[in-house]
Amino acid sequence: MSDQSDVFREIEANQSLSDEQYAIPAIGSAWPTFREDSRFESAVAAVSDHVQVASEMAASVAMGAMATACQGLVDVEYPNGHRVPTSLMLLVAARSGERKTALEGCFFGPIRELQEEKAIELKQRQRDYQRELKNWQDKQKVLRKRMLKAFEDDQSTLTFEQRLADHDKEKPTPPTDYRLIYENTTPSALTYALHANIPNACLLSSEAGSLFTGKAFEDLYLFNALWSGSSISVDRRTSESFILNNARLTASLMIQPEIIQRFLEKRGDDAHGSGFLARFLFVYPTPKVGHRTELPNELADADILPFQERLRELLIESIENLDQKKPRRALTFSASAKLLWKKMYRRIEQETLPDQIYYHAEGHASKLMDNISRMAGVLHTFEGYEGEIGTRTLAYAYRLGRHYSRHYLDYIAGEPEIVTLGNRLVQDIRKLSNYSHGIYQFVISDITQKTHPKLRRKDKMKAALTLLKRLGHLQEKTHSKQLTFKDTVFGPQAPELKNGEVYYLEELPLFDEQYPEKGKHLIQTGYRSKSTLDEDFR
Repeated sequence: MSDQSDVFREIEANQSLSDEQYAIPAIGSAWPTFREDSRFESAVAAVSDHVQVASEMAASVAMGAMATACQGLVDVEYPNGHRVPTSLMLLVAARSGERKTALEGCFFGPIRELQEEKAIELKQRQRDYQRELKNWQDKQKVLRKRMLKAFEDDQSTLTFEQRLADHDKEKPTPPTDYRLIYENTTPSALTYALHANIPNACLLSSEAGSLFTGKAFEDLYLFNALWSGSSISVDRRTSESFILNNARLTASLMIQPEIIQRFLEKRGDDAHGSGFLARFLFVYPTPKVGHRTELPNELADADILPFQERLRELLIESIENLDQKKPRRALTFSASAKLLWKKMYRRIEQETLPDQIYYHAEGHASKLMDNISRMAGVLHTFEGYEGEIGTRTLAYAYRLGRHYSRHYLDYIAGEPEIVTLGNRLVQDIRKLSNYSHGIYQFVISDITQKTHPKLRRKDKMKAALTLLKRLGHLQEKTHSKQLTFKDTVFGPQAPELKNGEVYYLEELPLFDEQYPEKGKHLIQTGYRSKSTLDEDFR
């Protein structure tokens, strides 16, 4: 099956994204859809309608199952030759009643079924192995006795020593446990299982609270290494040490929003600083509890079976490749897709500059093209497209990645310090200034005497004042230490920064609310304040 068609020739001419499509989307905007005839899109549409969940929630769980099936078969090669896995880390924040377990069953059911089949086979293979091992041990004992007897009789033992060496080579190999899913584990148990069993698996949970509050994520750097496909050296004092090479782990997790909030409050600095959270594709889907007005539609086999059968087909192929020690193949991008990839990369890189959307989230931005490339590779492989990854698949993966990025910025990244300081300064100005006819007048010393300790630092105060000036709400009087502040923007001209575009201070009105005509083009991409974030989760 080809990824290209006559209808999309203009995409191959590198016209696959408009300037608007390159922009990061607003919260609440419609998530992109893939090809209508694809296994992925058909299953997502049917399952989201049947289970009655948001389509982005269904798409995320489906993508987790697809990555689990593909990660053992393919890697993706950047235009510069750098190679990355196709494993993904997905996190869905959904409240109780959002039918997380039912959703997981639709997409991960075939993986569990295959794992159960392999578990039944394993029991029989273990019985055979134990019998063969017992026979091998009995033969070894006989050979050792004969060698010792020869030694006691002062005869040569070389023949028996050679026979024992040959016998050692015939020792039965323990059967492989084809375990595909891990649900409640610890870092040490997970690494050993990937070493002792097959090195491709999924960390799966529709209620991942215990993973985030327990011991599973004690070692965040371990999961970073697994995501990157790096070798992991495990040193043990009481058992055999080992090196875990070339393992692949996808994480498909669903969690209550309040639990991820508590995790952020407790371990947010560590999780952000290590790059652990930056690797996740995060979504806070539109809640459906209380908004379901109809009985769910029946899930038609024609919509879901092609997806489920493809999962099984890829997993079986992956297992066979492991048994035959076949390497993963590297997926490359077509010539036009490489040009598009570079354009996307430059766009994201530019957005890490000051006053751009990723200025306070560089770690997340640095992983974004990696995740986009991985999703493109997963879609290409899962749909059975031939040849190189085309621009259409890459363009969809980019739009999908940008939606995940929007949710990450709003719900996970946390509030930049400058936004916190700006909001606090606005509160202090209103409380400590002279007010008359919509204008607040003050000198800085009036504020610093009673404000928060952080704002008493000259550099912090200067940064907060500068932000309010650039947002158009603060002015300095000529030849005076006195400053003036307004709840609305000064003057008819648009300010240097518009509230809600790069930064969003909840203490100030959005620019497009004050000037609908000037601000109607605005997509709200601002860093939101934590109080707004908490309100959204509630």
